[in-house]
Amino acid sequence: MSDSALLAHDRARGVRLIAGVDEVGAGGCWAGPIMAAGVLFDLERLASGAGRDLLEEVNDSKRLAPAKRERLAKAVLAHAEAVSLVSIPASQINRIGLHPANLACLERALRALGERADLRLVDGRLALGAGAPVHEPIVRGDATSATIAAASIVAKVVRDRLMGRLGEHYPGYGFERHQGYRTKEHKVAVAKLGPTPQHRLSFNARPFAEADVAAPARRRKPRRASWRELPAAKKAAHLLETPTISDRVWTDEPRLPRETRTAFIRRVLLGETTTT
Repeated sequence: MSDSALLAHDRARGVRLIAGVDEVGAGGCWAGPIMAAGVLFDLERLASGAGRDLLEEVNDSKRLAPAKRERLAKAVLAHAEAVSLVSIPASQINRIGLHPANLACLERALRALGERADLRLVDGRLALGAGAPVHEPIVRGDATSATIAAASIVAKVVRDRLMGRLGEHYPGYGFERHQGYRTKEHKVAVAKLGPTPQHRLSFNARPFAEADVAAPARRRKPRRASWRELPAAKKAAHLLETPTISDRVWTDEPRLPRETRTAFIRRVLLGETTTT
């Protein structure tokens, strides 16, 4: 959808007070918190007031340049009826799992907007828990609804700033550049330096395979010598114990007429001869 189509979507719902909620830092992220924001707009007031052009520019935060996100985030904060912001840290994600943490973050952000909304929209495929305020999930909501897109902008701007501060606290990981998401730089840093307390390490929360992080090197088992490399006496013993090994596998010498396999092995390898 175009920017104006996002606004048209919300206006077509026929309500005045509309709430939107979205999160950042869930899918494809290795470190840092999940951050969810909620925004409550009065569409009638925006249409006639100083913020009338705001929703014309709002779009999915991932499609906006950082400078434009920053500008729009300030505009949202100035013209929204209410804004909520909720985060769940990596430590809690590790305890309860990524998906439950994501749903909990969205629900708290929605509830924090209060009870004024005529319509509540949440980005995602699934509805939140039964205890959440009445709402409507919208797939790719940040590219469909201007109100959800506004929430995505606020969440993205705040979380990016936080990850920048974490980058100063944990130098060498590049949090200020990749914001904790999966990148080659991030993978190399974790392999070299190990995970930080900001990384998601529990089995049900970890979005990366153990091979992607600094796993202890596996000890290689010493290679067992091939029976072909054994001394003559041990090689003979092995051949005598393994009747399925043919003569051609271990020697080019032919058997004597009517020579048994045992006698052949003993003669070639041990130098024994049978006298008649």
